[in-house]
Amino acid sequence: MISVTFQFIHLAKSGTLKNSGKLFSIVKKNENVDIASWIHVGDNVHADILNAKKLGINTLHADWSEYNHGISNHWKAKDIIGESICKTLLLKQVSAFHQNDPLNEIGFKVFGPLLLGYVSWLANQLKIHKIDKALFLARDAHLIYKIYNEYFSEEHVKCEYLYISRASAYMVGMTDWPMHRIWHLFGGKNKKSIKKILAIAGLDASEHISDIHHVGFPDEEYIPVSGEEHKVHWLINKLFPYILLKNTQHREVYADYFKTACEGYKNIALIDVGWMGNIQSVFARSLGAQWAEKQIHGFYLATFAGANDNRSIYNKMFGWLTNYGHPNDKCDLFLSGGVEIMEFAMADNTGSTIGYKKTDNGIIPVREDSSGSEIEYLKKAGKIAIRDYFFF
Repeated sequence: MISVTFQFIHLAKSGTLKNSGKLFSIVKKNENVDIASWIHVGDNVHADILNAKKLGINTLHADWSEYNHGISNHWKAKDIIGESICKTLLLKQVSAFHQNDPLNEIGFKVFGPLLLGYVSWLANQLKIHKIDKALFLARDAHLIYKIYNEYFSEEHVKCEYLYISRASAYMVGMTDWPMHRIWHLFGGKNKKSIKKILAIAGLDASEHISDIHHVGFPDEEYIPVSGEEHKVHWLINKLFPYILLKNTQHREVYADYFKTACEGYKNIALIDVGWMGNIQSVFARSLGAQWAEKQIHGFYLATFAGANDNRSIYNKMFGWLTNYGHPNDKCDLFLSGGVEIMEFAMADNTGSTIGYKKTDNGIIPVREDSSGSEIEYLKKAGKIAIRDYFFF
């Protein structure tokens, strides 16, 4: 065991500047320091390194040290702490805490602070709205779930990781057919075949070939192109009785998975990256009569203008970066590539939930096996060291 004593010397009070080199002689005299066992660490080449070497003192140049924070406009900033954190992450010495890799650095310097702000906001919202049960939605909320539990495990909010996806929720929670919400439910940037579009609602496209032909599509494997959205909308509306009937059948068997997660709690929070609120909308409807007895709140990284069509007095949604599409400039960033970047950064390394299965122990989620290309994609996403930031 080595005993170490620290003593601080006030340069102005001693009347001696380190730049003159006299400080080292004073320390040696007052402390009777053995030159051979003395190492001086400093960032100034002249004052710390050259002056010390003149007396034979071992030195270590702190070239990683940096004090230039640039111009601070903290009095103009809405979030002073946030600006301070982001400026700190630009300093050279921070590089010692993350790997020298572009993805790793982006995760540490960009997505780390982003999630710190979001999770801090989330924790406050759960208190404000007196939430007693928080459901973190697989897969995109897996990292939010881990971070929240790491820092807020002592909060009096029951937390659960709920396995759900658009595909699994749409098989259970479609109880009505509001025309203004239909395109929200089935739209999206990713091109899908007619077979996959109908599968979202639990239908087997091969059983509806005549309807597919009637609206002008050649077969179930056909992928609609730009300008054919109205045909997809037409087809879905032609088949709505079958979709609602199939949902009723699934709900009678599988809805207990959602009901059990909410049982005994009144103020429920759904937590995910967000966007349009479609999953929250169908999740609430899957609860049946329970829905009217509960307040369901969604707390998301962002919500877009279309989420207005999914909210109600029993089904409220809140976005952190953008709330129902406001402010517009931030929403435009999401719509011009931000969605894909966020989903990449938040990607889980497990398969998506494709449905549910009834067992002797209750309803359990069924998850798909990830393809080879998706596994490679998830490996790249795993290099984004967001979690490392929280141990910085």
